[in-house]
Amino acid sequence: MRCSPVLTPPVSGDLIDIGSTLTGLDSRTDLAGKFVLADWNVSVATRTALLQDLAAVGVSAVVFTKVAGMSSPEALPNPGTVPAAAQGMVVVGSAVNQGARMRALLKDGPLSLTITTQTGANESTNVIGVRKAANGNPNAPIVYIGAHIDSVVGSHGASDNGSGASIMLELARILTSYSLDTEVRVGAWGAEEQGIRGSKHHATNVMTQAERDRTVGAWNMDMAGTSYEGTAAQPFGFWALTVDGAKKEDNPVLWLANIVSKLAGEGDLHIGQVGRSDHQSFHEVGIPAVVFSWMFWAGGSNIVLEPAYHQTTDTLEFVSEERMAIAARILGGSVFRAALEEVTVEVTDEVGQPSEAASIALSCEGDAGWRDAGDTDTAGAVVTNTPASTCDVVAVGADGARGSAKAVKMSGDPTVKIQLQRDAEAPVVSLGSAAAEESGWHRAVPVAVTAQATDNADDAPAVEFSLDGATWAAYAAPVELTTDGSHTVRARATDDFGNVGEVAQRRVDIDTVAPTLTAQAAAQRGHISFEAQDATSGVARVEFRIGDAQTWQQLVGAGDLGAGDLGAGDRGAGASTAEVSLGKEATTVQLRAVDVAGNTGAGVAVQFAAGAPTTGTTPEAPGTKTGSSLSNTGGSPMIAVGVAAGAMLAAGGLLLALRTRRRI
Repeated sequence: MRCSPVLTPPVSGDLIDIGSTLTGLDSRTDLAGKFVLADWNVSVATRTALLQDLAAVGVSAVVFTKVAGMSSPEALPNPGTVPAAAQGMVVVGSAVNQGARMRALLKDGPLSLTITTQTGANESTNVIGVRKAANGNPNAPIVYIGAHIDSVVGSHGASDNGSGASIMLELARILTSYSLDTEVRVGAWGAEEQGIRGSKHHATNVMTQAERDRTVGAWNMDMAGTSYEGTAAQPFGFWALTVDGAKKEDNPVLWLANIVSKLAGEGDLHIGQVGRSDHQSFHEVGIPAVVFSWMFWAGGSNIVLEPAYHQTTDTLEFVSEERMAIAARILGGSVFRAALEEVTVEVTDEVGQPSEAASIALSCEGDAGWRDAGDTDTAGAVVTNTPASTCDVVAVGADGARGSAKAVKMSGDPTVKIQLQRDAEAPVVSLGSAAAEESGWHRAVPVAVTAQATDNADDAPAVEFSLDGATWAAYAAPVELTTDGSHTVRARATDDFGNVGEVAQRRVDIDTVAPTLTAQAAAQRGHISFEAQDATSGVARVEFRIGDAQTWQQLVGAGDLGAGDLGAGDRGAGASTAEVSLGKEATTVQLRAVDVAGNTGAGVAVQFAAGAPTTGTTPEAPGTKTGSSLSNTGGSPMIAVGVAAGAMLAAGGLLLALRTRRRI
């Protein structure tokens, strides 16, 4: 609402309560320069005489207050035109609750008031928001959503009509999420309380006849959220009211709103007849229009409104969030339906005949899944509504035959034709991943597992996957594995006909961490105690080299021990002892562990001081196996480990013997 306000300077003064006193006031000298609180009198003549008497003794301002028992007790009384003698005074009105508040404060002591008055010009403004049709058609159908944005003087206007304006704005926000080939106009109407002037000006003077002709309807909200329940005789409900009492079959706004009301679980709309709100302006120029309100229709053009109507008590305290939500669902849903494209789906069977009772479902841009579009009639057709977007359409015949149309552009009221087919062949899904190491393990992450499905009839079957037994989920991109261990990826595919293929399965082993090794010289020169461990693939072998040798040799491994000793995949579970044949010089022996996946651990050095050469023979020890070694005639250091039955590890005369406690 735009006004041209004129504000007068604030006037202040002490308040004196004269109640209902009407005589003797012209001789009271204590009222000069004061504010007077007086009971409201419905007689213009009585009020005029009172104001003249108060002006004669120099009163600065008069506050008329309603008292209990008067009609509309919480509405502000309108002093109207004051007599010429009182033109210098400020004269205002207050409701019963406001007057009672001032009198309660006066009981506790003196009360001072400050009053600023504002005079507005006889001018208001409509605010119109327009969302053009998505297809750019300048002659597209139009739907109007409207609510007045003014309230009466003295009322907070929470229900009348903050509720309607709030719903209007929320619906405008939601509708921007969809592509619509219908033009949506949102009208915030001014000066409704002054005789529906704002909407009347727009419908009569702003709209062209061509715009009126292509307008589907006007949805108007007025007092769409009161919490007042009504009475047993006049219970409040959500009413749809027309100016002419039209039946829903004759008014598209009523018809669509009633459909959505039932879909929302609210049952059939209460339908009545009344004007006096902004829907009347559109009705008068030939546009179907309805006002929606929480109230009671008493028949004819009689309505019962909430007690706070046009009162100072019209505050948020008495507005119901739940009722506003109901109003928003019904209005928003029906406006949305009016703005959607009308789509005809025609279904034929395998031989081209109309398919009756085929179930239709759609999935459009922005949909989280599929939505039901109804069943075909005897002609094999069904009419549904969608946004102006791209949709997939699926039809399922009564006998289980299926068909689909993909990526259909829903614009210009299209017709979608689908022929049903039978398909009993399930899709096939396969899994793939990057090649593993020769050991069968992956030593680097991530490892991506891909799924691919093929089908004899469906070009893109839906694929689902499950990782390590988890719930099935839609497959959209390669499944990336990043943690060590053995993983199982499963996949399955479903075609458009509902056939589910066999589950494909792929195991992926990952080990990115090298084994650990500890080693130290034993008490006897040439003997080494060591322990290797690996948490995932297990220890495969321990290697060694002596002194400056460049080549690592296998000290012990799965092939060096009998059953029950260290084997492929062993995690490591105890210490082992190896005997090394050494010369008399000080010598360093280096050892390292390698796991099954091929990860090599850090080297460990064991120092031996100079001393007598070792013989290369491993002495017997409790719980160990023994073997013998051959002398190295060249004088090079040798290492001996105990092996089952004296197994020979390398050609060229090098024999290793290991003293072990079953596993390393």
